[in-house]
Amino acid sequence: MNGISECLFAGAIACGLLLQVPAAHARSEKVVYAFCSQQDCTDGYNPTSGLTEVNGLLYGMTFEGGTGACFGGPACGTVFVLDPKTGSETILHTFNGNNTDGYFPNGGVIAVKGLLYGTTTQGGVGSSGGTVFVLDPQTGTETLLHTFAAGDGSMPEGGLLNVKDTLYGTTAFGAGSGCSGSGCGTVYAVNRKTGKEIVLHTFTGGADGGVSFAGLIEVNGTLYGTTTQGGSNAACFNGCGVVFAIDPRTGKETVVHTFAGGNDGAVPEARLLNVDGILYGTTSAGGANNSGTVFSLDLQTGSEAVLYSFCSQQYCHDGQGPGASLIDVDGILYGTTSAGGADDRGTVFAVDAASGAETVLYSFGSRFNGVDGTIPLSGLLAKGKWLYGTTLQGGTHADGVVFAVKR
Repeated sequence: MNGISECLFAGAIACGLLLQVPAAHARSEKVVYAFCSQQDCTDGYNPTSGLTEVNGLLYGMTFEGGTGACFGGPACGTVFVLDPKTGSETILHTFNGNNTDGYFPNGGVIAVKGLLYGTTTQGGVGSSGGTVFVLDPQTGTETLLHTFAAGDGSMPEGGLLNVKDTLYGTTAFGAGSGCSGSGCGTVYAVNRKTGKEIVLHTFTGGADGGVSFAGLIEVNGTLYGTTTQGGSNAACFNGCGVVFAIDPRTGKETVVHTFAGGNDGAVPEARLLNVDGILYGTTSAGGANNSGTVFSLDLQTGSEAVLYSFCSQQYCHDGQGPGASLIDVDGILYGTTSAGGADDRGTVFAVDAASGAETVLYSFGSRFNGVDGTIPLSGLLAKGKWLYGTTLQGGTHADGVVFAVKR
C-alpha cells in the first residue's frame, strides 16, 4: 500500500540521524494491546486503520493475520474488538481471501444501527478489486455488500461514510485508463440495505484530481475529499493533489483547492475534518521543508492556509510525513506522523487551530526495540484524557500495537 511503503522509506532515510537527536517524550503513553501475541498471529498483525468506539469498546482492523490461511500463507486480515480497560482482544472476523470474501482490509470500520461496515482493498466475488462488507459484532457474521470490478473502481482504502443509509467512499484506482493505465479511481455510493452501487464520479488524473486514499466527509449535503494526484498545478510530476466537492444527487464534482507543492503542501492522503465551515487536513509532502503540512480551507471564501509545516525543527523532531486524518478537541487538532520525532518512528502531535503552534505529545520508538509501537499510519480517537490509535509495527512482537497517549 502506498502509505506503508512511503512511511517505511521515510524512516529508512532518517534512521541515520537517530543518534544525534536527544530523546524527548513529554506525555505518557501506554500500550493497550500488542499484536501477534498469539501463536501464528491468529490475533492479527500490522494494523493500518484507526479505531471506532461503540459502548466503551474499541473496534478496528488488522491488515494481515487472523485464523486460517490466505493463499497458502498467513491469513488476510481481521476485524477485532478491544476492551481498553482490560486489554482483552477478540477477533470478530478473519478475511480468508477466497472468491467469497475480501482480503487486506483498510480504512477502519464504522458503526451503523448495531452493525459494522468497512472495506477490503482486494478480493471479492469474481474479482480482486476489493469489497464493501457488513459485519454483525454480536454473531461475527460477515456479508459482502459489493465487490469492485474494473469498471467501478478498485482498491477502496479510505473507509466509509454513512449518510441516510447510503455508504459513500472512494477507490484509489480503476474505472478508466488514466494514471498509467491503472485508472485514477472513483467516488462511489452503496445502498446500505440492498448493496446496490453507483459511481458518482470517475477521476481522470487531470484537473479534477486522481488516486484518492482518503475517506469522505459530508457538510450541508455536499461530500468533500482529497486526491493524492492531479490538479491544475504542474509543480508535481503527476499533479500535487486536490480538495474536491461532490454533489451526491448529481455526481457533479468541483475542485475546491489545487495544491501547488512547495510551501503550499502536496499529496493529501487523509480524510478532511470540518469545524464550523473550516476544513482541516494534512498533506504528506510539501510545506516549507517538504515534509508535510497541516492546512485549513475556508469553505465560504475558498481560502487555504498552511497552519504548520513539519520538519521545522532540527532532525524533524517535530514529526515528518503526516498521512492520517485529524481530530478536533476544544480547538486543538490532534494527529500522527509516520516518521520523525525524537526517535524517527513517528509522533502524536497537537496543533493549535488558532495560532498554528505545534507540540509533540509523544515520539514512538523510545523504548527498547520499539515496544511502545512504531510507524503510526492511522488517525486518533479521543476518549476522555486519552488519545487512542494504532501503529503498523513495534510492540513486544514487532507487529503493531493499539496505544493510548495522554493529551
